[in-house]
Amino acid sequence: MVGDQEQHLFCAAQIGMSQPFSEDERIVAGQGLIGWVYEWQTPQAVADIGADPRNTVSPLNTHGAVSALLVPLQIGEVALGVLVVTSRQRRHFTVAEMELLYTIANQAGAALYNARLYRIVRQRSNEMRRYFRRVTTALGDALDNVATSEKLVALTLEMVRATTCTLYRLNGDTLELAASVGFRAVAQPDREVAVGTGLAGWVARRGQSLTLPDVMQDARSSAHIWMLREQPASYLAVPIRAARQTLGVLEITTSEYREFERDDARLLTLFARRVRFSETLKYEHV
Repeated sequence: MVGDQEQHLFCAAQIGMSQPFSEDERIVAGQGLIGWVYEWQTPQAVADIGADPRNTVSPLNTHGAVSALLVPLQIGEVALGVLVVTSRQRRHFTVAEMELLYTIANQAGAALYNARLYRIVRQRSNEMRRYFRRVTTALGDALDNVATSEKLVALTLEMVRATTCTLYRLNGDTLELAASVGFRAVAQPDREVAVGTGLAGWVARRGQSLTLPDVMQDARSSAHIWMLREQPASYLAVPIRAARQTLGVLEITTSEYREFERDDARLLTLFARRVRFSETLKYEHV
């Protein structure tokens, strides 16, 4: 059983079940025996499934199981699913059997995690190639540097599936708005941000990316009037750098909560570097 992004579990593979799981059957994390093991990442050996109170939701005995041994599938702190062994006859599973299933689960977990990473990397690679082609077209069509910045920011917003995207260029100790997209007329982004102030100012001063799954819980968000009005959910920003010098900041927000990962910041940084945001900002200083 493998967990998906919506914290549900579905049957990825099965063998020997007298009443197999259907393809569209889902188990909520934390509910039923399988959901409980997934939620708490704790193995369970159950001799009588029907007598277990956790079995009242998504009952395993409806699939012909009388006893079951369940161990979590995980890699490090990442929960991937649950490995389930069942018996059609009542039996007590031994500690040795649990340890053996744990060994199998660890190997299966590593294989599943590597397959997931490969799929994500391949998908992102395909997306990057598609957007790079569109960037080439955008650069060819742009009549001036302002139009170029606006088109690149719009492509960034689409690529990362965000709600707003802002590009600031660094001028002395001040970040100046170069381009933005996704903002309402009544809640426009800051025209200027002092280096070290607020979120973009922190990124500019440190020269480091910043990810906030719940941006309004961060005290630095109060420096931005539009954020106080719009209450965005999540935030990601990366510095635009060239020759070890910070030239600006590229930031995005989302209206729905998102757990940004380190790879998301790397992807945004790589995209900014490949489409040469830095050259756009350098040109605007001239």
